[in-house]
Amino acid sequence: MNESMRELQNVLAGRVQELSKKLDTVTTARQAAAIVQEMQEFNHRVTLTGQLLFKAQSAELTKCVERVSEAKARVDGAIQKIGKLSKALTVISDFLALVDEAIDLAKAVG
Repeated sequence: MNESMRELQNVLAGRVQELSKKLDTVTTARQAAAIVQEMQEFNHRVTLTGQLLFKAQSAELTKCVERVSEAKARVDGAIQKIGKLSKALTVISDFLALVDEAIDLAKAVG
């Protein structure tokens, strides 16, 4: 099993749970829709990482997933401050771009 992909999948699934909890705190349909959209983005990547669990491991992928893990604190902070929606969405988008890089690396490995 590719441990980097497994770790990445766990990080992503945890963020889905955190976003789900935040749905109870929003006050507008616009905020709820934005959170649900981000949950869909995370869930899509959970699925992608699941499909890559048995791809070969590489040093480059390990480093990329480490960068994702380091960025996790920023996305967690953004989720906690979801009331400032546009800033939170920017942080989440940047985080998902890192995740996409790791997924692309995993796809490229034999």
